[in-house]
Amino acid sequence: MKDSLFTTKIPFVSTDDELKKIKAKYPKYDPYFLTSACIKERKDKFEKLWKNFRTYADRHFLSQIRISFHQRTWEIYIGNVFLEKGLLIKSQNEGPDFIVNDKIYVECVAPTKGSLNNPDSVPKMFLAKTPEEVSAQDVPVDQIILRITQAIKDKTLNQYKKWKNKDWFKNNSSFIIAINTGDLDYPEDQDMPSVIKAL
Repeated sequence: MKDSLFTTKIPFVSTDDELKKIKAKYPKYDPYFLTSACIKERKDKFEKLWKNFRTYADRHFLSQIRISFHQRTWEIYIGNVFLEKGLLIKSQNEGPDFIVNDKIYVECVAPTKGSLNNPDSVPKMFLAKTPEEVSAQDVPVDQIILRITQAIKDKTLNQYKKWKNKDWFKNNSSFIIAINTGDLDYPEDQDMPSVIKAL
């Protein structure tokens, strides 16, 4: 696996205008990927995590990270946490993102906001640019919960149930879905996070 997470050579930037030009040049790339590639501190942070993780990445990882940066870096982060805790992890091209200590299957997922035209999608959060634009806005709790429950359904029905027919599947293994809601943008309810509400 390659030494760098950022296989496309993208120059560092120092202004928002320079970053906008980079995003315009690579319209199909995830904006988080481009921002992280263009800012040295961010790039160094992700490269350090990648160095520890890269032997566990599947064959599609580097091509997918350009378009699903948040989802794939969540996998890198979880892998690094397992390694720092001294757990034995395995990863293969088929099956869960991680097999921990040969008995726990772990799938990482970071739900997206969904299609812009779908009424069940999470709308983009309005960010005021001037004091005059500041206004209250509702957190779309129902849409956030729908995105989380859809991710759980996809992982259990579309993946986990299919794995049960595979030769490598162990019936006595636990299955964990590690969910990251960061891509949904809205702040979490400190009393009850969105994942708990969804469950």
